[in-house]
Amino acid sequence: MKKHRPLTAVKTASGSWRVQVQVDGERHSVTDADKDKAVAKAAALKAKLIKAKKEAADLTLRAAAEEWIGRLEGRRSPTTIDGYRKILRTDFQDILDKKLSRITPRMLDASVREMCTRKNARGGSLSPKTIKNNWAFISEVLKRYAPDLERDVILPEVKNHPTVIRDEEEIIRAVIGTSVELPCLLAAWLSLSMSEIKGLTKSKSIQGDYLIVGAETVVYSEGREIRKAGGKEATRTRTLRMPLHIQNLIAQVPGDIIVPESANSITRRYRTVLKKAGVPYLKFHGLRHLNASIMADLQIDRATARERGGWANNTVMDRVYTHSLAESRERADEKMEGYFLRVIGGEK
Repeated sequence: MKKHRPLTAVKTASGSWRVQVQVDGERHSVTDADKDKAVAKAAALKAKLIKAKKEAADLTLRAAAEEWIGRLEGRRSPTTIDGYRKILRTDFQDILDKKLSRITPRMLDASVREMCTRKNARGGSLSPKTIKNNWAFISEVLKRYAPDLERDVILPEVKNHPTVIRDEEEIIRAVIGTSVELPCLLAAWLSLSMSEIKGLTKSKSIQGDYLIVGAETVVYSEGREIRKAGGKEATRTRTLRMPLHIQNLIAQVPGDIIVPESANSITRRYRTVLKKAGVPYLKFHGLRHLNASIMADLQIDRATARERGGWANNTVMDRVYTHSLAESRERADEKMEGYFLRVIGGEK
């Protein structure tokens, strides 16, 4: 009579217990948080008292990623979901269609290395930040569906290249009186991002002399602009005093939407305006950097500057304990207004 070896439970890195059995020549894994339950389930499976449940390890990485994206829809922004789908179209192609059970740490590292060396259609390379973000998504999928797989890959170093802003006053003067004056001043004067600018409406964003920023934003998804409630982070929802100059510009806009033009149209016209003025190009989002630089130059205290710009801070002190006084906000608004009115008026 053939003796059967006793079933052995192995503790995994995640703390659960795994038992492997063969049924009709096919290997199956049974896992459970309790060791005895894992053994009992494996024994029942081997005796064909229960049917084998399809384990996550039987999925391909692509199938697991698509399932995870489906679970995230409605919980993460449309642009974030679009970014995840783009990763599945362009990156990790050498491992996406492999079963999770067949993927090794070496394969993961080789796939990241391929991204680091690959050239795009324009002959450039993927930025370290992009590679890091793409890996973060795949790593999240693996953590959920293959928790025992080691994910220790070598990522490229992300270096911060500070934006050097020259001729800031010429940039401001160049946009005055043009079709992009309002969106550019909302970015440079009040530190709004494009999605925040596009989300502004007269009915919901204006309360007297104040602008409510971030209550609604417009994001770009699947080739179209989508209006959604809330911004990227809680700190981005803020209230700013509107300078009279900007109030007058808004009053000239027909309809409820304050900046109805598309983001692409604004960016193209902004680039053309700078080119005609002979001013070195600064990305539209760079206007937020310009705003931060001007506040620093005017010696507006850091807490007030952070609050005014809606920037989150990494430290508990800055997030929880550091607050700007209302009087500081007033002084900041007055300093910024004085600066912009001087520049717009052509004063030195």
